[in-house]
Amino acid sequence: MAASLLIANATDQPASRLWERTERACLALVEAELDLAFSLLRLANTEFSRGNRAHATDLISKAVATHHRTLEYLGNVPAGLEEQKYELSKGARRLFDAIRAEWRTSQSS
Repeated sequence: MAASLLIANATDQPASRLWERTERACLALVEAELDLAFSLLRLANTEFSRGNRAHATDLISKAVATHHRTLEYLGNVPAGLEEQKYELSKGARRLFDAIRAEWRTSQSS
């Protein structure tokens, strides 16, 4: 019986490492998406200043969609990655605040 447990544990280790690497890669992707959303907002600001309201609104919508995807993913982050989840949550909050500020600016223009 003990031998079968050792074999089971040995075969589970590579799978668990693969799972952890996959989760970390997903976290890195979410971080990259947040960076992209901030870039979209900067571009939206430029488009508003040039008078291209339709394109700017479209860019803000894309940033909002990224924010929603981030929140969905963060709701499913597994235990053991709380620190990374917390950091991405702060980034999502900053993105939300930036979206709200950009939207307010666009409405006052």
